[in-house]
Amino acid sequence: MTTPEIARVARAADLFEQRRDRLATLAAVAADLDQVDVIVVDGEQAVLANLAERLGQARELLAKLAAGTAGPSTLDRFEGLLAADPWVALDEVQRLFDDKRLTADEASRGVQLRLERWEEVMIRVEELELEFQAGNLLLVRPRDLALGRDRLADLMRQVRTGVTGKQLLDVWRALDELDSFAPVTDGGERQVAADQVPDRLQKLLDRARVAAGRLQLTVLRGAPDGNKVDYTLMLSTVTGDRQMGLNLQDNSTLVRRNRQEFVDGTRIAIDESYRAAADPAATEIELPADAPGRPQDLQGLGQKLYRLLIPNRLKEEIDRHPDVPMVVITNDRELSWELMCHDNFIALDRPLARMPVGRFAYRGAPSTDHGKLYRRVALIASTGRDRELAGAGREVTRIKQGLIEAWHDKVVIDTFVTGEGAGADGRGFDTVLESSEYDIVHYAGHARFDHRRPDQSALILDGPEECSAQKIHRLLSGSPLVFLNACETARLSEPGGPAPGDGSYEGDPKEGLASAFLYRGAVGCIGNVWLVPDRVAAHFAIVFYNGVLNGEPLGAAMLSARRSTAHRFKDLSWASFVFYGDPGLSIGPVQSPKTGA
Repeated sequence: MTTPEIARVARAADLFEQRRDRLATLAAVAADLDQVDVIVVDGEQAVLANLAERLGQARELLAKLAAGTAGPSTLDRFEGLLAADPWVALDEVQRLFDDKRLTADEASRGVQLRLERWEEVMIRVEELELEFQAGNLLLVRPRDLALGRDRLADLMRQVRTGVTGKQLLDVWRALDELDSFAPVTDGGERQVAADQVPDRLQKLLDRARVAAGRLQLTVLRGAPDGNKVDYTLMLSTVTGDRQMGLNLQDNSTLVRRNRQEFVDGTRIAIDESYRAAADPAATEIELPADAPGRPQDLQGLGQKLYRLLIPNRLKEEIDRHPDVPMVVITNDRELSWELMCHDNFIALDRPLARMPVGRFAYRGAPSTDHGKLYRRVALIASTGRDRELAGAGREVTRIKQGLIEAWHDKVVIDTFVTGEGAGADGRGFDTVLESSEYDIVHYAGHARFDHRRPDQSALILDGPEECSAQKIHRLLSGSPLVFLNACETARLSEPGGPAPGDGSYEGDPKEGLASAFLYRGAVGCIGNVWLVPDRVAAHFAIVFYNGVLNGEPLGAAMLSARRSTAHRFKDLSWASFVFYGDPGLSIGPVQSPKTGA
């Protein structure tokens, strides 16, 4: 081989190395892009395959040239395989790959941005579930939440697998489903939208924490059997850092005479208590020493019933948590649970609440916005067609004055009073129900109670117009705290004041109204189970509202109001007010009042 031929071979060999290196680089890019399912590189790969075939032929010729076995035309053929014309296609392939790499990177960044949001959602869900475990809290997901949580987890697995495998189309489809706010269905069942799962879990966690800090006593009365009444009792105790809560169950049987002694004794005591409290000349109420309605007389009956009804091992657990709030759930509405006694009246020793047993499904109301600079209050007084409930108007006036004196511009109060400006009619009450602006709704006036169909019980407004529990349940917006100081219309037939015996205890007829508010989303509901004078009701409400506006849990504010009323009036009026709901919730404080409560 001549010197010029050797130089030609060297130049061609260098070009061979350049072609081979560039082809290998682009082949690697093609293989990488081919893994991204939003990119198609079939055409470019065909071009690269054709050039790879030419490179293979050139390699064979180069080997012959190096071995000295080449023919006279081998060098020309070798140079022809490496000629520029076919290899110019690499420049176009490079340009296409650069464009497609930008497209792939943009798609990947878009997925990553969307994925970050959902990773935060999933991390929050996992953290909340760890909090349930760490606090030994019971997590019972409603069906729609369980389906939504499982769907979220399934889609996130698809997303993570797709990202790892660069299957961006699969990832994009899963993210599109996650981004949908409309609940999806699984066999016709509704699911919570994926982005709402953490908030729903947070509400469950908040409720579980509250439940972990309270006792829940369920008392279910069976059908009377001759001279006996059977009860099934369940007690859920506190879950703390060092102990798991207990769920205890036991049974009790009462002789009907013992149960009736308490019911009758309650009615007699309340009649006497009401007569003393209704005396307009009395500034403070204290029953005569020989009056059968003295609290100490009823206390003995309450202690006896408590000992007979509550099994010893449940009493022992209750005693182990002396200051813990207690929630009573019962179908025995004839008994005044607030007048039950251990050593003292239970409702004066600890926060005591009830949870109604009704036809509606419990929604679980959150505490209302804690960041407000003021609270909005609706005070409603329907005094009746003949103004026979003039005390309702006085009650609302006293409450308004007390709140303004204590809180000044920290409360905005709207009043709806019969015969005064915005009356207490159906239109005005609809406005209050439909508005989500009110933090407190206080009603004083008539009511009608339906013992057979509690959801048909109703508040009586001006007109007269009824607002039934069913309507309340369908119309209420927001999460207000509701106070119902309402008396049965049948007990107020005489104009100018209550008829004899109007203070009589008649069980718990307000549960239908309370459950309508509570199960629609009210943060809590207070109802009175016998008639109390307007000045007593106003005192109780003002003490209660001052505690609430200071940010106290509703159960604690209720306890303060009961104690204050019991101390000032020294009768049983404090026990008329029953709190329905979760005693651990609050509506949050406003700024400190300018004057003390």
